[in-house]
Amino acid sequence: MLPERLERRRQIVRDGPPRPTGRYVLYWAHHALRADENPALDAATSVANALGLPVLVYQGVSRRYRYASARLHVFLLECARDAHAAWSARGYRTLLHVETPADLRPHLATLAAEAALVVTDLVPVPPTEEFVARLARRITTPLWRVDASCIVPLPSYAGPVDRAFAFREATQALAWEELVGIPAPVLPLVSATTLAGFTPPFAPIDPTTMDVADLTAAAGVDLSVAPVPDSPGGSKAGYARWEDFRDGRLARYARDRNDPARADAVSRMSPYLHFGAVAPFRIAREALGHDAEKFVDELLTWRELAWHWCFRNSVRESLDALPAFARATLRRHASDPRPHRASPEAIRRGRTGEPLFDAAQRSLMVHGEIHNNVRMTWGKAFLGLTDSPDDALKLAFALNDRYALDGRDPASVGGVMWCHGLFDRPFAPEASVTGTVRPRPAAEHAARFDLAAYAAHVARPLLRRPLRVAVVGAGIAGLAAARLLADHGVPVVVFDKGRGVGGRTSVRRDETGFFDHGAQYFTAHDPDFAAAAAAWEQEGVVRRYTGRIARFRDGRSAPFEDGRLRYVGAAGMNALAAHLARELPDVRTGVRLAAARRDASGLWRLAAEDGAELGAFDALILTPPAPQVPALLGEEDPLSRIAAAAEFLPTFAAMVALTEPPPAATFPFDAAFVDDGPLAWIKRSDDDPRRFVLHASHARSAAMLAEGLAPAAAADELTAAFCARTGAAESSVRSVVGHLWRYAVPATRRTTPPDAPCDPSRLLALAGDAFGGGRIEGAHRSGLAAAGRLLLHASARR
Repeated sequence: MLPERLERRRQIVRDGPPRPTGRYVLYWAHHALRADENPALDAATSVANALGLPVLVYQGVSRRYRYASARLHVFLLECARDAHAAWSARGYRTLLHVETPADLRPHLATLAAEAALVVTDLVPVPPTEEFVARLARRITTPLWRVDASCIVPLPSYAGPVDRAFAFREATQALAWEELVGIPAPVLPLVSATTLAGFTPPFAPIDPTTMDVADLTAAAGVDLSVAPVPDSPGGSKAGYARWEDFRDGRLARYARDRNDPARADAVSRMSPYLHFGAVAPFRIAREALGHDAEKFVDELLTWRELAWHWCFRNSVRESLDALPAFARATLRRHASDPRPHRASPEAIRRGRTGEPLFDAAQRSLMVHGEIHNNVRMTWGKAFLGLTDSPDDALKLAFALNDRYALDGRDPASVGGVMWCHGLFDRPFAPEASVTGTVRPRPAAEHAARFDLAAYAAHVARPLLRRPLRVAVVGAGIAGLAAARLLADHGVPVVVFDKGRGVGGRTSVRRDETGFFDHGAQYFTAHDPDFAAAAAAWEQEGVVRRYTGRIARFRDGRSAPFEDGRLRYVGAAGMNALAAHLARELPDVRTGVRLAAARRDASGLWRLAAEDGAELGAFDALILTPPAPQVPALLGEEDPLSRIAAAAEFLPTFAAMVALTEPPPAATFPFDAAFVDDGPLAWIKRSDDDPRRFVLHASHARSAAMLAEGLAPAAAADELTAAFCARTGAAESSVRSVVGHLWRYAVPATRRTTPPDAPCDPSRLLALAGDAFGGGRIEGAHRSGLAAAGRLLLHASARR
């Protein structure tokens, strides 16, 4: 019955009767993406019929939801394709909007202003709850939320939600009541839905002809989380998966469900339930018809318990939301030693050394799912892998919500919280780290099944069609791209003309030490990159730069502090590149590429300058400085023209070794920005106060190039300016080596997210400074974007 499914909490919705002046009833679909057995849509239809108004169905795919990614966007849009077709077949007028960085206007609020009523589905977790509350504050139109996700209606149930057995006893009769007689008859639309004279405030996407991959790429979401081709979105795929499970394996679910080595023993329906592509009413009804008591209990008790708990509790993803015993015991053991502690990066990539956890995490990262029984062990492992229970909960949610197709779902929230004591009781004896929270050691769990078989299953390739990728350039952009591809099981070969990896983070060594003569440090602005930098610091790959920095201006020096956190390589700036390359199976340095051409079969053929054939590849990522791309692809290639348009500023560098450091009285600093003269930057070596790297200003570097100065002559000029600035005696100069960075930084710094120009038809992408912003951070993110674009478009070739 619809009235008991209507949410009336005024802090979330805008209550009240429909407005008589409205042109239509607006159904805002965000999670109940189906036409069948959809109480929210039925509520909108019922009101519209009573008012003699049409129903307008709107779905907006935002790019601003938490952990927005290619994986989630593709699944959402595939759900949209089926849902809009089904809605249109029933006579509804539908609108699909896909947000891009260039179009962030409040179209939903604009549509709501002309509506008699806005109806949406009730999902009691962020970010959906926040989106609904924000809309309610912006409009005067009544806004109703209707539960379309639970058998036992969320608004009408007021019983216990603390333990599963109590919830089961309290809801069995209610659940049966709701299921008897369902499906309810389809409510026909009474009013015409042509909406004559109505013009949408945006150009709607046609779901029947949309290119899901192109729309996703244009949305500006995280492309490093790739789609999962063997879990396509939509009602058709959802019901096909359900019927295959129902008719073939549901009967043995109770017996085999806890064995992850039997991958087909579970339904894998949670993504389709999360996005509402399938009706839980139908799933429950048909499962009851197959006498599958255990499956029904998972669906009606454990799933709905989590939904009702989220609905009743505004504090959810926090230790404060746990039972008192769990809060107390976890905080009491917060400072216990954690012998298996790992960095967030090692945890994210499934590289902790704990075989079961690592297999589960790699399944999550690559395939967007974890076997349900293993997921409980995975979730509990965070307490021993991280520094504190707060960190454990935060990281578990971050990884679950970022990678899982059913992440951000109330059932998913309940599952992660259960791992930390929710819906549970104390377990004795009290243990280190976990206290009296139910233990679940990964090693003990792994001994109960064939771990090798499970690990082999989760290591299956992401892509059904093999994809071999060449990455040209072993700088930060190329290595980031290659590692992302390798993490997804895609074979990749990296080529670079240098003697080692690093690009502009390369190190120049001599008999007395090394010079970081390219990139001097890096900063982190994007939250994801900042988290990665913190993980690299924890692993000892990078460290914070704590040197004293000055600024020289108008002949004077003063301490400089801008509040930025700067990182340097722990043993030279190329330490980060070496770290990114460490696990890549095929990195070939000292290879100068002459040309990349696509043959008649669609393969990329690479040739070296010495005439050697370097192999044939399905896809290609080019990360050299953009002006060098046309020589590889040919001047007329469309991506060559994009690359050729990029302008770069040069920088001459000087590596100076002194017999004694500059006087402390005249240079009491470790580094300095210089605002006038030929110099732009001075930096003392961290391990030897007598060694310095000098960078010329871009303007002087360009003039030096125009004058035809060789790097050695430019270095002499910079050294003289350095001695004058710092008080170093020219007689103390022991050696000077010059270097030209012809393509040091892009002439125009990007303010938009890093880009990766791509030709999907040829599986060709560009990455690097020109498209990332001129910083190590931008290069890294551009490399991820390039690899993500290839994974996105390759995934579309099912």
